[in-house]
Amino acid sequence: QSFMLLIHDEPDLVDALLDFYLEYDLRLIEAFRGLPFDFWYLGDDVTGMMGRSHLERLWKPRQSRIVRAMKASGKPILMHCCGPVAEILPWVDEWEIEALHPIQPVVNDIAAIRRAHPKLTLVGNLDINLLSTAQPRAVRAEADALLSGLRGDGGYVLCSSHSIIDSVEPENFLAMARAAWES
Repeated sequence: QSFMLLIHDEPDLVDALLDFYLEYDLRLIEAFRGLPFDFWYLGDDVTGMMGRSHLERLWKPRQSRIVRAMKASGKPILMHCCGPVAEILPWVDEWEIEALHPIQPVVNDIAAIRRAHPKLTLVGNLDINLLSTAQPRAVRAEADALLSGLRGDGGYVLCSSHSIIDSVEPENFLAMARAAWES
């Protein structure tokens, strides 16, 4: 909340802070480039928090530099962004991001995203509330539906729409894991 207020009240300070973190991130990327890992994980929950004009002015140019630095390593990028992702999907395409996570079902239509972005690997979308409150058979049914409905050129990775929280029933987590394993 304080940051959102600063965007309006102290825009120069916000730019300075974001530039500081951008340079920090670019140094980290350079330091990690040669390490043995399979993909970059790029996380930034920005959608739904600020309007399109602020995303375009504050976030996109800096994120573009981070993505270019990661892409220079030749390794794919898994991008994490909670919330409604429709606003950033054009940039995901522009940057040639390989995978998108967690695609929360309460604010995203994963089937529509699959149709519009058939080469993008989709990761997530199994509702955390379902994992917390349903019976294992309902979790399995939803997992099976996601797995069968989202296969495509880009692929699909079954996982929850959020971090596994304390309320997730262990049996439901196992039902999700079994569905993924057996698919």
